[in-house]
Amino acid sequence: MTKLKKRVDGIMIKKSVKAQAALEFLTTYGWAFLVILIMIGTLAYFGILSPSKILPNRCNIGPEFQCLDHQISATANTFKMRLKNNVGDPIAVQ
Repeated sequence: MTKLKKRVDGIMIKKSVKAQAALEFLTTYGWAFLVILIMIGTLAYFGILSPSKILPNRCNIGPEFQCLDHQISATANTFKMRLKNNVGDPIAVQ
């Protein structure tokens, strides 16, 4: 691209058109990135991104196993299930 020359107080200043285009490009993407971060933060603040509100509180595995009880502990990081075998054959858990 061509360079623009501008005289300021007797000093010639060269201004690159490519640099201005690059700065505008980065500024536009910066604003878009900032808007996306604000939207994600707002969704998280109001609990829309919380899986506990999206997923139901139930235990559904299938007809082979009947879920008798389940417990999820966030503080102890544990997951407990009581299942009943409806397959008909014994199952060995190793």
